Amino acid sequence: MLQAGAGLSTERDSARAAAEAAIFALRSADLERADLVLVFATTPHGPGFTCVTRTAGEVCGTAQVVGCSAAGVLRPWPCPP
Repeated sequence: MLQAGAGLSTERDSARAAAEAAIFALRSADLERADLVLVFATTPHGPGFTCVTRTAGEVCGTAQVVGCSAAGVLRPWPCPP
């Protein structure tokens, strides 16, 4: 069965943002680890995008990370606290 979660962070530090969003995503899906992580980050995180993908993968317990950066990211609803 496919389980998916969503997480969001407004943190400015790329590593903290990735960790926070990954934790929220795992919690929203009631998971301890993920087989695959999809990461979308705003352009201010572009210079630290390698850190973002690495951190998200480490938090989620997987090396399977796919993502991109964009000028804006739509917030999931309802938004995490």
